[in-house]
Amino acid sequence: MSAATADASCRNGYTLILLSAEACLMIGCLVPHDWLLTKTVTLGVPLRVVLWIRKFLGGHTQTVRVGGQLSEEVRVTSGVPQGSVLGPLLFLAYINDI
Repeated sequence: MSAATADASCRNGYTLILLSAEACLMIGCLVPHDWLLTKTVTLGVPLRVVLWIRKFLGGHTQTVRVGGQLSEEVRVTSGVPQGSVLGPLLFLAYINDI
């Protein structure tokens, strides 16, 4: 498994940031839902769509099993469901102003 990497360079007055796939996945997992929703509003996404995205992101929980012990269930408040069609679009909305 390769490490998550990022590289930045300046070309023609623009900063180019290259992220490895692992880094993108890590960023996608760390972005709080409220930041994603704020970004979509800022980009002019209609309110009814923002509310639909909020419903899509909400209501997920997770647990962890280590050996025979299962953790208590906690609400997921960041990231997007892996493999979703909406995930890459939300990621692009999030990094739009970088």
